[in-house]
Amino acid sequence: MSSFEFPSIYNFPPFFTKQPNNSVWKSQLQQWTTLVLDYCKHYRIWRLSTAGTPIVEDATGVPSDSLFTNSIIDRHLKPEVCQEIIASLVDQGRAQWIDKTAQKSVLVLWYSISEWSDLLLNWVDSTGQKGVVLTLYEIQHGNLTLSEEFHSIDETTLTQALELLEKKGKVLMMKENKNVVGVKFI
Repeated sequence: MSSFEFPSIYNFPPFFTKQPNNSVWKSQLQQWTTLVLDYCKHYRIWRLSTAGTPIVEDATGVPSDSLFTNSIIDRHLKPEVCQEIIASLVDQGRAQWIDKTAQKSVLVLWYSISEWSDLLLNWVDSTGQKGVVLTLYEIQHGNLTLSEEFHSIDETTLTQALELLEKKGKVLMMKENKNVVGVKFI
């Protein structure tokens, strides 16, 4: 996997300090949220701690350092600023708290649930999967999805996208003990 190319602002020391001027902070916050989404998309990080470290099952090629730390310039964000950036992502609908009470980690949505559902439908149409029963594993890890952006998608994100499609009448979901085990696109 290629290395992520950080924007030049990432090497600017004041970027790692919350700016006191409100309009400057809003701009800085927007730059941080864009950076988090781009970084997570590049490395296919689905879950992120509020400290900015990836929560991954297979860490192959994924940096283990915090996104909110730049060791080259010896700077890091304060924990409360990290929390504020993550909370902003949640407020924008680009992340969801994994545990709403603890608020220690999030599910990152570099695409909205609606956009993920559209990607799934496009894939179904282009590969002739309409009417075929598929397991979640096949959608997440199957050979047919290797080149798709949703390959290796987090199961929670996939389930939410499928539930949205179910509400629209586009899929039938097969459940066992309330867990989705398969889906048929109709």
